[in-house]
Amino acid sequence: IEQGEVTGLPNRIGWVSLYQQQLLLDKELSNDDTDFMDRLDYGSSVEALVAEMCTDPSELEGLLALTDLIHLRQRGFRQLSTGETRRVMLARALAINPTLLVLDEPYAGLDIAHQQSLSELLNQLSKTIQIIVITSREDEVPDCITHVAMFNADVDKAGHNTHRLSPPMTIDEWLAHPVMAQLNQLSQQRSDEVLELIKRQRYQPQYPDPLVELKNGKVEYTDGLIFKDVNWRIN
Repeated sequence: IEQGEVTGLPNRIGWVSLYQQQLLLDKELSNDDTDFMDRLDYGSSVEALVAEMCTDPSELEGLLALTDLIHLRQRGFRQLSTGETRRVMLARALAINPTLLVLDEPYAGLDIAHQQSLSELLNQLSKTIQIIVITSREDEVPDCITHVAMFNADVDKAGHNTHRLSPPMTIDEWLAHPVMAQLNQLSQQRSDEVLELIKRQRYQPQYPDPLVELKNGKVEYTDGLIFKDVNWRIN
């Protein structure tokens, strides 16, 4: 198919992806005023970036709270970590009150706590918004997803790579699908291999003891403290 027409799409579509994130970063870089200031320009604040997308200004505070951005509201876009940036992109997508929300690898860059909170948020949003999640990991399918389709890679007669979307299947059908069985088998196999490697190497005398030792560790990201006073030892 070289051309066609898609009809029946919702009027308001929220989209969260690395592509959209890069577009916003490019826009912020083009507006960099560091050369004209006596300080570094870290870009638009989180609050401003979310506010500019709000169809209703009164919803700003709720969006910042919903995506755990209240404490970051005055931080510049280029000061944010990967996970924080993803949450800003989600807040911007929700600000237009979408009837369809498309999330491309939404868990990328999020720590465990924010992965869990995102899943809970998506489960809540799914009651009023249609949600499509695009992911390369089978364990990143939130509970609110009711149907699954797979991208199947192939090579056509001309030697070109092609990707086709399989017919949708229910979650029960997906869990019973041969691909899931294969993935589970590979996961178990890798776990067994790692455990065997640990057993073989655990008592090798040529390695120093401890392997790694961190004393009073501290990590800061621009003006944000990630952690401090961490002691960590690997034997």
